[in-house]
Amino acid sequence: KRLWSQIEKLSQIGKNFDGSITRLPFTKEDRLAMDWLCDAMKEAGLDTYHDEAGNLIGEMLGSEENEPCIALGSHYDTVISGGAFDGTLGILAPLEALRVLHAEGYRPRRTIRLIAFKDEEGNRFSYGMIGSKAISGLVSEEGLLARDSKGITLYQGMKDFGLHPDQLGNCKMDDIKAFIELH
Repeated sequence: KRLWSQIEKLSQIGKNFDGSITRLPFTKEDRLAMDWLCDAMKEAGLDTYHDEAGNLIGEMLGSEENEPCIALGSHYDTVISGGAFDGTLGILAPLEALRVLHAEGYRPRRTIRLIAFKDEEGNRFSYGMIGSKAISGLVSEEGLLARDSKGITLYQGMKDFGLHPDQLGNCKMDDIKAFIELH
């Protein structure tokens, strides 16, 4: 019931008159969804932060801090007139599991990171996957110059959102043991 309630709440952000959802990256809907997800992660007992690409990351610290972490997650941006499950279920389902583990007092051996990726769909700038590209060290300068329909570059959109596209190299995560993307 709680997971279904969370899906319904998140699906209200960017909801269109026909019931579909449009939540493009680096927009007010993106900010509302990111803030909502951050609050949900904190309520589940996770430590939260975001990186220079805007990925929202919630951590459940492991008992062996020098061990590589395990990452779970997906994206929360949508295609234009998208649905409630693509991407967001890949964040909210593991969030529910981590919430239960936290409530039971469980501490994993390895740190678990839940990553809500930024701009995976690529609908606004036609570049896409900026969040996972940043974590993998694969962002190109050419990609940052991609423009949306109003002529705004991805670089400028990120800056306007309060991010630091000049520091995307700091996003790279070398300590991930396994990544499980849930779609």
